[in-house]
Amino acid sequence: MNQSLEFFSDGADNLMNLQRYLNPLSEHYLDWFHITMRITVLNQYIKGWLKACSHQEQRDEAEYVQRLLARIKWYLWHGNVRKALDRLDDLVGRVTFPEQTPSYEHWKKFGKFLVEFESYIRNHQGQITNYGERYRYGETITSSFVESTINQIVARRCCKKQQMQWSKKGAHFLLVMRSKVFNQELRECFLQWYPNLKVEAENAKQAA
Repeated sequence: MNQSLEFFSDGADNLMNLQRYLNPLSEHYLDWFHITMRITVLNQYIKGWLKACSHQEQRDEAEYVQRLLARIKWYLWHGNVRKALDRLDDLVGRVTFPEQTPSYEHWKKFGKFLVEFESYIRNHQGQITNYGERYRYGETITSSFVESTINQIVARRCCKKQQMQWSKKGAHFLLVMRSKVFNQELRECFLQWYPNLKVEAENAKQAA
């Protein structure tokens, strides 16, 4: 209980409650991956808006919004939440109450996603840190490497695309086996289970 722990998550309440239960004195940060993922979606909307612009005035507005979003990302990267929220308020105002509604088919979806992003940052501003400083010192800023490992171990065999069903016991054994493979420990396990394998392998090597 005295060990210092840092948790990175997407800010979901149920997950953070579990983390606090496991270690009440732990520190909690918003995963940078989940921030950039939302910013990437917003950038895609803006690119679509730029393609749909038929007048230079609309294009200038779209380019300004694009630069404003880049500035917001920069502020969040350096942990300056106050300035990021100030720019987000400006951005939300420009998109939700435009002087002239652009002829962009996904305009309403863009506005809705932007409002949700602003609420996401505002609700989790206490969990946003200076990611740039942590990155320079080689400290963790995201859990993406953990998710990648889980995908390699779990998704390939247990995902819905494979159309497989597993019992809890069977899934547990499968995950243990795949973990042994990734950690290069499977051979040692087999030698413990079947000691004769080592003798047979040495005899085959000598015969060759």
